[in-house]
Amino acid sequence: LSTSSSRPRASYSRICLPPKAAMSSSTTPEQSSPPFKLILHCEDGSPPYLTPILLAKNFPTTNRVVRDHLVLGIEVRNSFVSPVYGPRPSDRKNGRKKEKDEKSPPASRQGSNISNNDSAMSSVACSITKPTGYTFSGRPLFKHLGIPNDYDVMACPSFDLIDNCVADMPVAATNAETSLSTPRGYQRITPELYRDVVRKMEAPSFVGLYDQASSVKNTKRARRSVERTKSWLRTTISDNVTDKEEEVEGEKTDPCPKMWAPVVGEEDMVLRLECIQHAINQKAPLRGFALIGIHHVGDRQAR
Repeated sequence: LSTSSSRPRASYSRICLPPKAAMSSSTTPEQSSPPFKLILHCEDGSPPYLTPILLAKNFPTTNRVVRDHLVLGIEVRNSFVSPVYGPRPSDRKNGRKKEKDEKSPPASRQGSNISNNDSAMSSVACSITKPTGYTFSGRPLFKHLGIPNDYDVMACPSFDLIDNCVADMPVAATNAETSLSTPRGYQRITPELYRDVVRKMEAPSFVGLYDQASSVKNTKRARRSVERTKSWLRTTISDNVTDKEEEVEGEKTDPCPKMWAPVVGEEDMVLRLECIQHAINQKAPLRGFALIGIHHVGDRQAR
């Protein structure tokens, strides 16, 4: 189910559902759960069309199917963008003017000092009230978005980088960071920043940071996206291991959320299998695998 700020809409995918008996809320807990998860995608966090009350009414956690197979997905790019306040860097013109004033005689600078002081005070006041930029910052999502804490929640940078690009712009990324389209424009995020945001969100699980090729026909770009995703996966796993070691030593830290390993590679099955095998080789506890961009594969049989 997907909802937007303009009007509610629902989208469904072909999945293997359990038998009718398993769909009943009265099913005995002894029956094993089918190995699948349904992701409830809520754009912009929890919009008016899916308030906590409606969530509890339409997807009650007393229902076994909801409890065992539903994951509430939250995009970091939409719900956790915060302003940054501080002094703005001086441009070249102001820099040249300041240098010229310093070289002039004290008497000639006396009148200009007053205006410069007023300008400086005005600049400081502006920097306090007007943001100089934006970044990502984590907050407890159950409190911040009003989500009941008995739901299985999954944090992710974005459900799909290609879908979120403005005017069909290519996905911009380097080996150190990627750019996410947010309500405040494109903002850069690194694996370290993303990990910090996820930890502060206190989400039970999260999808690892990934890169995605904008074109399914660009083999070189797809290969780079796979290599970057693998590198960021290793970084995240290494950071989680460090956190657990600090916990053992007695330092109080937040519990590490479980990660869904992102699987990219567009239409190239070899690249996608390479992503999966690489994650398995890390021998780290994973929640599962997130297949990124499957809906962009044009051929139905290939999907």
